Amino acid sequence: MLALDHCVCGMHSEPAVVHVAQEDDFAITLVAEDFDAFVMDLVDGSVYDTSEQDRLPAIAALLDDLATVAGEVGVLYSLRNGELLPPDRSPMEWSVAHS
Repeated sequence: MLALDHCVCGMHSEPAVVHVAQEDDFAITLVAEDFDAFVMDLVDGSVYDTSEQDRLPAIAALLDDLATVAGEVGVLYSLRNGELLPPDRSPMEWSVAHS
């Protein structure tokens, strides 16, 4: 949680902006010397958006999991059409037959 810290400055000057880590025994970390500095340092959230970078490893992990499950069950899975392919037919045979 973010808070204005009046501990050092008292009630008559600018308080610092601090982060209070509730889950870490209420440890206090200085964020900015005062509220003006805090506001001036704000940036657009897209600066920290890593969703596109995180997406590729997540998809790779999902595909690995699907390949493992498909291998255990003895079937191949076509992501293109979402249909199960019988183990006695290759993906190429299945594609030609269902085109």
